[in-house]
Amino acid sequence: MEIRSIFTKWGFILLFVVYSILWVNASEADKPKVRKIGKDQDDDPLEPDELPEHLRPQPNIDLSKVDLSNPDNILKVSKKGKSTMMFVDVNPELTQSEADNILSIWQTSLQNNHIIAERFPIDQKRAIFMFRDGSQVVDAKNFLIEQPECSYVTLEGQNYIGKYASTVSNVS
Repeated sequence: MEIRSIFTKWGFILLFVVYSILWVNASEADKPKVRKIGKDQDDDPLEPDELPEHLRPQPNIDLSKVDLSNPDNILKVSKKGKSTMMFVDVNPELTQSEADNILSIWQTSLQNNHIIAERFPIDQKRAIFMFRDGSQVVDAKNFLIEQPECSYVTLEGQNYIGKYASTVSNVS
């Protein structure tokens, strides 16, 4: 009984020593490879389009090529490549299901025109349209204010009344 416990005790110790030697040898052999892999990854900077938006280099704006008399052109140029949000309110006389349906149709219509927008409902008859490329927001605004169900659009703190809006009391 005593021999068995001694053997078990020494067996575990021997096993521990063998594994330790193998571990040390294996990790020593792999250290240069690991160091090289780490250096390769640190040497390659991310491409500008892979960087988060706030770390991307800002594009140079050539104002000589922009029609400064039209604020929409300035907005297109200044928001190019930046995320931009636009608030859209539908006609208050619509039901919630009609409003959801109209907002969904508008999002699909924009996407069919190659204007990529994500829609986030924030109220029963209000949604945020977020554009990854802010230069598309002007075309989207012009499309939306022409829709009969659009009450108004808020973009960059400015309200644009829908062409067919019946009431303006909600616009602040």
